Amino acid sequence: MTEYRPMTLADLAGFLIREPNDEVRWKLVWEFFEEYRWEPPDRQPSLVADEPPLTDDERWDALLAALGCGRPRETTSF
Repeated sequence: MTEYRPMTLADLAGFLIREPNDEVRWKLVWEFFEEYRWEPPDRQPSLVADEPPLTDDERWDALLAALGCGRPRETTSF
């Protein structure tokens, strides 16, 4: 039995790449939002930390980029 692991943004991209049906793709996006919402706030950033692979569809790539915008960026101290 495998342990539950919430979907990451990179996981979502992989699912979108493999799924040709847009209706199912939107359900996958909804599932990502639900899993993100139920994660503790201190764990939520880890779900968007890794850059997702390109899906070869500009619309889905733009959505994934927008979802990943809020991920923490490394800062450089001067």
